[in-house]
Amino acid sequence: MDTPWIPAKSQIVYQAQPDENVAQPCIVRMLDGNLIILVQQKGNEPIFIRSTDGGRTWSQPYSGILPDGAGEISTLGVGHSGRLITVLGHASENLGTSVVKKRTVMSSDGREYLTYEGYRYNGSLHLAYSSNQGKTWTMGNAVDFSPMVAAWTWVGGRILELGNGTLIIPVAGYLSEQDMDGIWLSTGVALSKDDGITWDLSVIGRGSSNDWIIFSEPAVAKLGGDMLVALMRTEDRVTKQNSADPQSNRHGLHQARSSDGGKTWSSPIKTLEGTHCSLTQLLDGTLLCGCHRPPRLALSTDGGESWYSNMLWSTETPMKNWGWYTSVEVVDTNTAVAVIKQYPAKNIIRICYLHQQGTYLEKEGDNVK
Repeated sequence: MDTPWIPAKSQIVYQAQPDENVAQPCIVRMLDGNLIILVQQKGNEPIFIRSTDGGRTWSQPYSGILPDGAGEISTLGVGHSGRLITVLGHASENLGTSVVKKRTVMSSDGREYLTYEGYRYNGSLHLAYSSNQGKTWTMGNAVDFSPMVAAWTWVGGRILELGNGTLIIPVAGYLSEQDMDGIWLSTGVALSKDDGITWDLSVIGRGSSNDWIIFSEPAVAKLGGDMLVALMRTEDRVTKQNSADPQSNRHGLHQARSSDGGKTWSSPIKTLEGTHCSLTQLLDGTLLCGCHRPPRLALSTDGGESWYSNMLWSTETPMKNWGWYTSVEVVDTNTAVAVIKQYPAKNIIRICYLHQQGTYLEKEGDNVK
């Protein structure tokens, strides 16, 4: 039976200076129930806020301190020990240069395809841990993402630790130099059973010029036992469709499932409209997905095979393109939470609570202190 969840009115939970481009938010629930939001990257000193009362009130922003030269935080996770986990990344690319060529080609069946040449990306990934809610961080092992030749993490791809201690890190990247040259993006998960000493990579979505589709921004959630579900952003490189093409409208979120703890995955299939999603399982087993554009919140009771509600955020003046990068998380049995980077005012992060029908209690006043 589909479980009804109702979004409440959104509120501002963090506001930086008007000229600052606030980082995409990432929210996690600690083992003691406290909530922590990464609200701004700020280079070597990321900024966090936390709540110790289920999101009723939030702390003043506080800065974390990363190891010198460690890279930048992009996503969070919570380990069995109660520590925060992140992946710190260094990266460089040449996308905005004249070296990269972008063009379209025409096929004999009347379709047009978008192609790239000359793209290069370099980067490294390292684990890091915090035992004091993000204030200080200790560097961990490097993440070996081979056979990808380049890979990165992103804010919606939260880090998971399975019951057997396996770390799951969603990544996007390139499986060959040729894929990188044409920006044929693929997704996968890096898995480690020994705290990052050794790694295996499992591919979820394979970008290829054979079918002209790419995969990026993967988000993974635990279902139960060794079951996992992933949602990925897809882009179709076909810019002009043949009217009889059965593969038209391939943009959106594709879903894949794993029954062996992320070692192998089913073939991705389109399941939702939208892009840049975050994914979590609520305490009643319902999956909650937050995505944009426009910002929506969708629910699934069958492990992501089908979705219902697909609600617009509850806002004062709903608009099609008012936000980017939704991050969702469970609060308690009857409450979930979503945070989003506002747009076009990129210095503002808003928060929205969802309540199971029949359990909603109106929150009074401003919940940020």
